[in-house]
Amino acid sequence: MASSEAEVTHTIASLYDAMGVKYEKAFADMPARQKSLEWLLSRLPRTGCKILDIGCGTGCPVAQVLSSAPHNHHVLGIDASETMLSIARQSVPAATFQLIDARKFEAEEASYDAVTSYFALLQDISHDEIRETIQKIFNWLKPGGFFILGTVPVDLEFTSAKWLGKRALLTSMSEENYVTALKQVGFVIEFSEVENYTPKAVEAGICDEDDVVEEAQLFIYARKP
Repeated sequence: MASSEAEVTHTIASLYDAMGVKYEKAFADMPARQKSLEWLLSRLPRTGCKILDIGCGTGCPVAQVLSSAPHNHHVLGIDASETMLSIARQSVPAATFQLIDARKFEAEEASYDAVTSYFALLQDISHDEIRETIQKIFNWLKPGGFFILGTVPVDLEFTSAKWLGKRALLTSMSEENYVTALKQVGFVIEFSEVENYTPKAVEAGICDEDDVVEEAQLFIYARKP
């Protein structure tokens, strides 16, 4: 990876525009994410539920799995990357996609059966904005609705760092702080778990081997009472 590329500080949009479908290939085989989708599907009461996927990327596998037969759920995927959404619209025609920053998205209260967010709230965002987004997600969910969160459990805020050979301002929180934030707005935590994962970024053509490290991934399963 050229050093000049590593020194460019990407926005959310430019970071994922630069990777496009390569991102999907690098993170395609993620057992913990698949497990969380199966858990969610087993608890949704019927076909045709209304689901919001925050940071949907290319739509695969999350929107694809949730919107396809036999589930046929009504999925709205939102993302800040037009490149990702262009791929999603072609790959997952059964779902609907919208170009918007998650912090600016608005919805009616109690309008969703489930919300998913896999590794979306990690760039160009403050801790306060993460907490505000969690509050909005709680409001958007119907009573009994589920929120599945996938993230990286580390306490940092607007930290300039390289990720897969590309520099960005990274933000996240520890597992304890995420659980606290979710409980404070009213969520019940069904359970949470941390799994280690190494993205296949070299094979996908995103970066060099030196830029790939094993990362801890936190998955939280939450419910609105």
